[in-house]
Amino acid sequence: MSGLRSLAAVATAALWLVACGSETRIDGNSLETAIAQELVPGAPNLVGNISCPDIPVDETEASFTCVAVLDGVSVDVTVRTGEAEGSVVIEAAPPLVDADAAARLIATRFTDELGLETTVDCGPPWAVLTDGETLECTATDPRGIERVFDVAVGEDGELDLTLR
Repeated sequence: MSGLRSLAAVATAALWLVACGSETRIDGNSLETAIAQELVPGAPNLVGNISCPDIPVDETEASFTCVAVLDGVSVDVTVRTGEAEGSVVIEAAPPLVDADAAARLIATRFTDELGLETTVDCGPPWAVLTDGETLECTATDPRGIERVFDVAVGEDGELDLTLR
């Protein structure tokens, strides 16, 4: 286990609600912006199309599913309202992995455990991992020796590193 969590964790976002007649609706643009920011913090532009149903919000908690495209993969995003006025809870599955953070973790482990300053390449900065998929990372030590790691998201949401 790594101590680094995937982005499958729940995030809460505050949204402005728009009154439409006798109903109150979530502002679609604000919701899409919040979803992109929560899925890929610091790089929401990596999220492609986001589609959400037009769901009215009332006094009770509502839940609905939006679909966002990230790295060519459709990601279901569950949105729950009613937790606090003007806010929603955003939860994504399958897990999103911060590949840059995974690379830093592997490099730090090599430095701490073996005393080797290692460069690590895990590909694009974010990866969507569906059931059983892993992210491949290549670590190269100062002598040019490469080691390949598989990064997976464990059931506990922690990143699991496996040396091939």
